[in-house]
Amino acid sequence: DIFIGFYNPSIMAAVYLSFLLSGLLGLWIKKNKTAGRVVSAAIFASVQFYLITNFAVWAFGTMYPHTLAGLLASYANAIPFFRNTLAGDLFYTGAMFSLYEMVLLGRTKLAAASAIIPKSRL
Repeated sequence: DIFIGFYNPSIMAAVYLSFLLSGLLGLWIKKNKTAGRVVSAAIFASVQFYLITNFAVWAFGTMYPHTLAGLLASYANAIPFFRNTLAGDLFYTGAMFSLYEMVLLGRTKLAAASAIIPKSRL
């Protein structure tokens, strides 16, 4: 927020709470990693960010009336952003987890190869 400017503190708190929940989800995934769980976690992170932050915009902001219609308008107006968030989260989650797994596989193969090749004596 140093770069884009400070705004409503309650809405900022909701954004950071959402990021915290995503981080905690990442810690759980680290211990319980399967492809399905990683994809599910990425989807869940996008959905909870959408729900929490748009609720906060409605509840603490002045953009929408504090009625059920205002809440629904807040969620409806955010759908285009949600699509992009979901697509980005799925793409980058796939890219980062794939890269991580490839590095681990490469390290495993390198360790196995170095165990087979005898060390030369000088």
